[in-house]
Amino acid sequence: MPASVPENLETVHREAPTVRFTLEASAESETSAQRAPEGGRKYRRTKGVKGPRLYRTRPDPFAAVWAEVEAELTAHPERTAKATFEHLQERYPGVFPATQVRTLQRRVQEWRMRTILAFDDEWLGEEMLVKRSFPLPLRAIVERRAEGRNGNQR
Repeated sequence: MPASVPENLETVHREAPTVRFTLEASAESETSAQRAPEGGRKYRRTKGVKGPRLYRTRPDPFAAVWAEVEAELTAHPERTAKATFEHLQERYPGVFPATQVRTLQRRVQEWRMRTILAFDDEWLGEEMLVKRSFPLPLRAIVERRAEGRNGNQR
């Protein structure tokens, strides 16, 4: 390498501005979002912790068939939400896209929290010594709660 290269690098290094970083915020390092408008604040308030949303952001896609879904779950409480969704897709082709399965799962979960599932144990008094190898049927007992605001059940 020629002898002039180190000299050129030294001159470039001397002429380059020095950038120093500190932990303290200075007026020069403020971003445009942090700069205060005249007479305003220099910062934004942090948003508080929000609770669960108590309103719907979209119309309920299962509102029209919910009575049918509820009747099916009451008759067959062991049925999963996905099996119920597949049944709805067969019954109403093209109405419920596959992306709505999670919505139905949430609705069924809420329904199950409001519903009491009871085992059919009447056979115990009759047949104490008989062992059954199949699962016992479930019964669903639906409690109707008082209607809340906007017609939603609580």
